[in-house]
Amino acid sequence: MTKEELLKEMDQMRKSMKRLQKSEASCKEAADLFRKREQEYREMVELANSIILRMDTSGRIVFVNDFALRFFGFSKEEIVGKNLIGTIVPKISKKTAAGSGFYGPTGLCWMNGDGLPKLSASETM
Repeated sequence: MTKEELLKEMDQMRKSMKRLQKSEASCKEAADLFRKREQEYREMVELANSIILRMDTSGRIVFVNDFALRFFGFSKEEIVGKNLIGTIVPKISKKTAAGSGFYGPTGLCWMNGDGLPKLSASETM
């Protein structure tokens, strides 16, 4: 390689290095902003004067905020990991539940014989 080719290659390497440094700075800035927004969201959820809870598809509680804990009178240890039905929502007897209806978010719903909402129209009682 000639001296001229080496100088040209070094110049390209310097330009590449500057682009990488700018990219790294942008990534760091984005990560810092993400952390800030995540902290703001956490504070909003924890300090809200509203019940905020999250459950999985089987009805098991996976998160509950402090307001909900105070409202329902549970500690996190008592409620997280438990099913919503039988803790926050009382389980009703099989006798009461058989054929009982209630209005849910999608309209009239029916209870199965175990005191739980039917999962589908085809589920037998």
